[in-house]
Amino acid sequence: MFGRRKLAILEKILSLALNVASEAEVFYVESRDVPVRFEANHLKSLDTRESSAVGLRLVKDGRVGFSATSRLDDVQKLVDNAVELAPFGAKVHFEFPGATEYPSVPVYDPLVENVALEEMIQIGQTLIDRIRAHSSEVQCEANVGRSLTRVKCLNSRGGEFDYTKSAFGIGIEGTVVRGEDMLFVGEWDSSCRP
Repeated sequence: MFGRRKLAILEKILSLALNVASEAEVFYVESRDVPVRFEANHLKSLDTRESSAVGLRLVKDGRVGFSATSRLDDVQKLVDNAVELAPFGAKVHFEFPGATEYPSVPVYDPLVENVALEEMIQIGQTLIDRIRAHSSEVQCEANVGRSLTRVKCLNSRGGEFDYTKSAFGIGIEGTVVRGEDMLFVGEWDSSCRP
């Protein structure tokens, strides 16, 4: 799932951390979000956002230090920051898990990635049209979005896991204003399936 280059970076971070700490855990997260937003009954925006970050949790002198960054070109800074924060971290009363088989949790559906932008726009507009057919005075805001998240984690005790998670969400909110009275009603639903 994760390329050799990213895995090598995680292994390097773990190695650097173990030079200065007794235990460490490093994880990498990347995501792609595609939200469609409606405001005042009309399409407002379409976006595609991609992000990635790496986090490091280490144990030094019995305390937890944590640091995260989106810059993979300066992993020593990530380690230095976690070490610098460790004296202020919580006392450790745990051990990272060792190598083990983790159960598969079905949180990914490839169909989410195949929901076309046009279909997402149509879903949002249909929600608004149905509400306004019932009451034309309602001002609606709607959101339809899909996302894909990949996670990889390694620790100093040999624990390792990765997973991919999909999400599809639909939300609608209506506002009715009569004089000084305002009524807000909304509903949201999300799943790892479309």
